[in-house]
Parts: sequence; structure tokens; C-alpha cells
Amino acid sequence: MWKHISKGTQKQIILHDCFLNKVRFENNDLVFEFDDSGFWVCPSHPNNPYETAYGAGKSELRLTNVDLCSDLILFNKFRFLSGLFNKALHSRTEVSLQTFASKINIGEWKYEFVDEYYSNNGVMFCGYIYPVKNSNSIYTQMEILFDENIYYWNDIDMNRPW
Repeated sequence: MWKHISKGTQKQIILHDCFLNKVRFENNDLVFEFDDSGFWVCPSHPNNPYETAYGAGKSELRLTNVDLCSDLILFNKFRFLSGLFNKALHSRTEVSLQTFASKINIGEWKYEFVDEYYSNNGVMFCGYIYPVKNSNSIYTQMEILFDENIYYWNDIDMNRPW
């Protein structure tokens, strides 16, 4: 059971530099489980009485009634060195949310949130996938349509200021 449940407070909770531990689907909801560092609770949030943002420790974000047809777009960068030219090519690949969840859950990928952009009924998360068997990170954009976002955590970690 969680001590704190916060609905629709995306302006008061930050996912920047946060890592996913697990991803699960419950009915039509998508749940992101964060590692022990959790997400950031801003000082403007009613459950943060301090003047700085702190990590929430183990925590979750639930997106309700998600459009499961949403995709994750991977942008791979390839460098080719040829003579005097150093050229970069980019490829764009789409991955389903189910595939993304599976690779996170089996430990094949780690995912780091960098930016989040909310609209009335959706979000675009930008971040990086770190394949365990490869040292190259992969920039991603994940667009998800949902009804409500709900954040869950127990305690603010005073040892983890922003």
C-alpha cells in the first residue's frame, strides 16, 4: 500500500533522469515502476514540505485507459568513417509498448526518462534506451494517449535532493 497517491500532478513531479525498473499492463492501464531512486517530487507538491525537489524512492506512475496501439520510436545513429568524411546516418524504428515492456522486464534494456511533454489526453516521453549488451544509447520518443496519470510513492528521500 502506498502512503501518497497523487492524480494529475505532472507539473509537480519530474521524471528527468529517472530509470524504469519494470513495466506492466493492468487491464487498460500502463504502470511504470521506478527503481529505488524513484521520481522527483517538487517543492510545489503538497506532499513535499521542503524548499527543494527530492527523490521519492521506490515509486510508480500509472497511466489509465491507455491506447495500447501507442508505439515507441527509436532513433539509431550510425557513424561511417570513410577517408576524410565522417558521416552520420539515422534510422527510425517503431517498437510496440508490449515489446518495450518485455525488454525492460527481462533486463535486456534500461530506460532513462529525459523530457516529458503533456497534452490534454496524452504524453510524449523522450529518453534513452541503454541495451545491456551494447554500449550505445538509443534516443527514443514514446507517445501515449491516456485518461489520467497517477503517481504513487511512500516517502521522500532526504538523502536525494535535486
